[in-house]
Amino acid sequence: MMGYIEENYGVELGIEHEYLFSFLHEIGHYMTLLDVSISTVLSRAEMDFARLNPKSPTYEEDYRQLTLERMADLWATSFIEENPEVLNINLINV
Repeated sequence: MMGYIEENYGVELGIEHEYLFSFLHEIGHYMTLLDVSISTVLSRAEMDFARLNPKSPTYEEDYRQLTLERMADLWATSFIEENPEVLNINLINV
C-alpha cells in the first residue's frame, strides 16, 4: 500500500508507516464526512461499490479509488505533509 500512496499522492512512506497511515486514513473518513449527510454518504458508497469487481486483478487499487477512500487518503497524506513529525511515532511497538 505504501507504494500506492507514494505513486498516487507523492508522499514517500516506508513499510514502518503502514499502521500509522491506516490510522490517519480512518481519521480522514471522520474528518472528511463531518458535514455530509448520512444519506449522501450511503448513496455515494452504494454507487461506488456497485462498480467494483472483487474478482478483478486491480480490485485493491480500484477500491482505493472510490470517492470515500480517496478522500480519506487525501486527508491522511495532507496531514502527514503538514505534520511530518508524526512519522516519528512508532505504532508497531506500542
